[in-house]
Amino acid sequence: MTEKAPTIFRETITPDELKISPAASKEFARVCLESGEGKGIRIFVTGGSCAGMSCAMGFSERNEPYDRELVGEGFKIYVDAVAMNFLTGTEIDFVSDDSGSGFSFQNAFAVIDGGNACSSCSASGGGCA
Repeated sequence: MTEKAPTIFRETITPDELKISPAASKEFARVCLESGEGKGIRIFVTGGSCAGMSCAMGFSERNEPYDRELVGEGFKIYVDAVAMNFLTGTEIDFVSDDSGSGFSFQNAFAVIDGGNACSSCSASGGGCA
């Protein structure tokens, strides 16, 4: 008889799993403060475009079952466990230049050695498409 391996679910996202730059931390805190008390940022993965999988962000009032959570100073980030598998090792920065400002996702989907639309798009409005 074979025994099932125990399922280990960590609710907390470690800084090694998802790296947030100081500029991104500051911007996450700012937008969470402006959006109202209790709102966090949900980062999620979508698929089906010609560029392959991509990542996006939106506001969330709560975490859901199987969400992982990163708590920063003035903000919370929620990522569901499946999406976290694709985002492990991602570095999120907030960049601003003459053409605009936005969050930049570096190394997204690196764990599956796949191409992605989020590698450095700096999409304004807070998400990658």
